[in-house]
Amino acid sequence: MSVSRLSRQSIQSGFPKQQSIWDGLTQPSAMDALGAVTVTSAVSNVVFSSIPSTYTHLQLRVSGRDARASSVDDALFMYFNTDNTAHYTAHGLYGYNGSASTDYRTNQTGAYNVRVTAATAPSSLMGSGIVDILDYTNVNKYKTIRTLSGYDNNGTGDVEFYSAMWIGSSGTPADVVSTITIWGPNGNIQPNSSLALYGIK
Repeated sequence: MSVSRLSRQSIQSGFPKQQSIWDGLTQPSAMDALGAVTVTSAVSNVVFSSIPSTYTHLQLRVSGRDARASSVDDALFMYFNTDNTAHYTAHGLYGYNGSASTDYRTNQTGAYNVRVTAATAPSSLMGSGIVDILDYTNVNKYKTIRTLSGYDNNGTGDVEFYSAMWIGSSGTPADVVSTITIWGPNGNIQPNSSLALYGIK
């Protein structure tokens, strides 16, 4: 039995639909850091502006807390560009202290963002989440947002999966996301909270 000599060309010939994977030259899809903020004193919002339009999707990563009084947790919200009017909807599933439930929101002034901890939570406890903003430059699609977030407080806590939509400032999908503003509607974002934005090619 003879053994054939393998080469890059022979591998490519055997897998014609996957040449970009095997050619050793083509760059795979990647994530680029676009900006990061670590809050050093309480702020009402965090803004990522001048977002380049050269990516397919955006991803926001958050670890934080806000100052909502008499509560262990709260939700941060976000709006796009300058549109903080009732152009956002959301629905979600969540588990809170062992109980499952659902949520549905319409005519919101911002998209649901991340579940964070609040005033009565231990000072070292943060909520965290990952937010995907899909097809943010596509002028033929309403912008959709996917969020997974939560926190653990020594066996109690919250985990949430949300989907949200922005219908655009004029009610059409023509707007491209160039600015993201994240805020806590019930209290300022607290020190040591961190937020980072990535572009996905």
